[in-house]
Amino acid sequence: MIRKVFWFLFLLVCFACNKQKRWERRLEGSWLPTLVWYQNADGFTFYDSLPSGQITIDKGLALGQVVSDFSAFQGNVSDTLGLDGPVYLRIPESEVIWTANNDSTVSRLFALTNQDLVFERYHAQSNNRFRYIFKKF
Repeated sequence: MIRKVFWFLFLLVCFACNKQKRWERRLEGSWLPTLVWYQNADGFTFYDSLPSGQITIDKGLALGQVVSDFSAFQGNVSDTLGLDGPVYLRIPESEVIWTANNDSTVSRLFALTNQDLVFERYHAQSNNRFRYIFKKF
């Protein structure tokens, strides 16, 4: 009986580690964008498979920018994601809060592994969505 209690407590301690810290450690590092897609207000989706820039996240601070160009029906559309400040990860809501120039952006987190980061931000004024796909290097 004592062995069962010991194993139960051992497993409880092992699996009760702080998920927030573990996910924050995964988020840290340098990320290169591999794909950015843009969905306009009419629901049409456009892709940029060669976005430029990078993002570096260290000790809760994000720094960098990603510049994307899309060939849309109305001509070229450009988007810049610039980050320069704290980053907050909210696991239960699957959200990442980015800050830049005293402004914050809430993004929906789709994937975060040791090598992949995928999130989407929604621009309410223009009714546009931007999804960013990164690889860690």
